[in-house]
Amino acid sequence: RSGARKPVPKAARSNSVSTLPPNTQLPLPLLGNVVVNEQTIKQNGSVTVDGLHITITVPNVMGLPVGTELRVAHANSAAAPF
Repeated sequence: RSGARKPVPKAARSNSVSTLPPNTQLPLPLLGNVVVNEQTIKQNGSVTVDGLHITITVPNVMGLPVGTELRVAHANSAAAPF
């Protein structure tokens, strides 16, 4: 049936995005997966944060190539001496 809703994974139903711990990975049926609040801290102290990091892992009806990565709300920070 066109427009039919798919069930939301339990992990997403039981938590709002704002309460999920950093680097929470959730499946995206028929697409791949998404990491919510992805945080990477390097040895030099720089920090990279992506609100959503979507990775396409399967062929899909949208035609997005497998291996495509989409990053939403990307931020970088670093400190350096003056």
